[in-house]
Amino acid sequence: MVGCETAEFLVENEEAVTSVTILEMLDRMAENVSPTYRPFFLARLRKEGVVMKTRTTVMGITDRGVKVMQDGEPGFIEGDAVVVAVGFRANPKNTEPFKGKAPEVYSIGDCVKARMIKEAIEEGFEVGRKI
Repeated sequence: MVGCETAEFLVENEEAVTSVTILEMLDRMAENVSPTYRPFFLARLRKEGVVMKTRTTVMGITDRGVKVMQDGEPGFIEGDAVVVAVGFRANPKNTEPFKGKAPEVYSIGDCVKARMIKEAIEEGFEVGRKI
């Protein structure tokens, strides 16, 4: 999902970007997106011209593009820039530096568990209501 969101941002906001290719190691693109939203999200990316390749592993990055292995076959995808978006990882220690320096510290979003922005917004709203 991180790569898909980044691709969407680039094609919608960066005039210098002429094409975007998303490389996904898994069998499905945006696997963790809600089933009711996923088809519309992927259709929007396709409409913007984003190329999506599944079952593709990045083997190396060169000054001309990306060496890949797709379905067991080596390949190369040319490009001027590479954005590495490797998913989510929770980091509960992000709040540690603030403990003892503020009267109260609340953890939300990826400090609790790696998820989508929607959950972080909901948690932030709930914490805001409580204080």
